[in-house]
Amino acid sequence: MANFNVSNSSQLMSALSSAKAGDTILLADGNYGNVDLSEYQFNDYVTITSANGDKGAIFDEIELEDASYLRFDNISVESGGARAGIWVADSHHIEILNSEISGPVSYPVSGVGFGIEVRDGSHNIKIAYNDIHHVKNGMVNFGTEDFEIIGNNVNHVGADAFKFAGVDGGLIKNNMGPTEFHPTGIQ
Repeated sequence: MANFNVSNSSQLMSALSSAKAGDTILLADGNYGNVDLSEYQFNDYVTITSANGDKGAIFDEIELEDASYLRFDNISVESGGARAGIWVADSHHIEILNSEISGPVSYPVSGVGFGIEVRDGSHNIKIAYNDIHHVKNGMVNFGTEDFEIIGNNVNHVGADAFKFAGVDGGLIKNNMGPTEFHPTGIQ
């Protein structure tokens, strides 16, 4: 198991190209922009985490399609206007842990449709102990199976904290929120 220390998005992509199952990519504080990690497939988890342990690695958006065995731990996603802060489709063994996912802090809530969107046959997905806020909808699962949604806090939303459709084999427990709803500005 190796550790890769990176400080920008091109180094992140290079580290992912070299990473093997069990490796950890340590992200220096800073903004990594929009990253598309589609088709990165491993046979055991590769962890992507903030090096300082305080969510100092910030992304604008993360997109995963046809990806497997990626774990995001202790990162921030501060999306300005995407469909989703983190978008996962047709992927498996993806974990999003101990992170903060948000849209712009504005009222009415606008810009980001979903904090986390998981869909289209994705399975074995774990979303746990995250803080999701200032988005229209906290998180959605459409057409997914064998997922865990545990201990997340969803607040300051314009519509729903959680949405599910066409799901099977999910565990949902100990999630909180929302206590604050805000108009979305949609007429």
